[in-house]
Amino acid sequence: MESSSSSSSGLFVSPAGLLLSAVSSSSAALRLEALELACVNARSTDPPGVLELCIARRWLMLCLRCTGAGSRSKCLVLCDKLITRQRAAVHAILHRAAVAKKPGATGGAHPGSLPKPTVNYLATPAASSAAAAGAATDGAVLLRQYEFISWMSQTLLDSLYPGGPYERKYFSLEVLALLLQHWTPAADCTTDYQSILTQAAANDSSTSSSSGSGSVCVDVLLRRPDVVPLAAAVLQPSSVQVLLGCLVDTWDKLRMAAARVLELLPSPLPGI
Repeated sequence: MESSSSSSSGLFVSPAGLLLSAVSSSSAALRLEALELACVNARSTDPPGVLELCIARRWLMLCLRCTGAGSRSKCLVLCDKLITRQRAAVHAILHRAAVAKKPGATGGAHPGSLPKPTVNYLATPAASSAAAAGAATDGAVLLRQYEFISWMSQTLLDSLYPGGPYERKYFSLEVLALLLQHWTPAADCTTDYQSILTQAAANDSSTSSSSGSGSVCVDVLLRRPDVVPLAAAVLQPSSVQVLLGCLVDTWDKLRMAAARVLELLPSPLPGI
């Protein structure tokens, strides 16, 4: 009896490990189910957590090339839902911070319309520790979404290397177009959010704690609507040249996908 119990305990696998293993399964249906768990949520403004983003990251790395034509449409729908959740979560956090900073604010909008936690942001040094912890949580969530979007856009661009598989390049362009539809860069935008946050943290004496750092992150991004969480390479002339190369490719679908991405970049195109 003892040996059977010990052997059964040795086979225990955490739910997170099972989900991550499903992403690398040989079954396309199982991979899609794992991606759906990471992308879909009943609350559209609920930000993806660490595990969900980890699943999406692994799925993108493993399945970017091997996604079949039959399941590509569903993959695009799921990716769109994930990006939409991230965009809505970022907007909700910044909106809640803006409302809380107004004179006479009572904590923001209706509780059912915004993701938890609902916090009153640090307004004075005498603010409660619970509010500071809430600001730190929102700041960490905000930074997590920005880092994932930046990584995702860089990964998609890296998949457009010359001589790469057509299916990989085509799918990368389609996902990149979805990304740019939600985070459309303007001509005067900046993607260097990390340097902006680092400089702001260095200039703020309250960032000696994690709660101060989270509050500064929200405050800075609230004041800087020109910051977009895209990789810096998206707006570089070398990336535009790669997209123009796809635009004159022999495959019609690849040319159309490249044209959609170029239309979403600021005009005039960088380097043109």
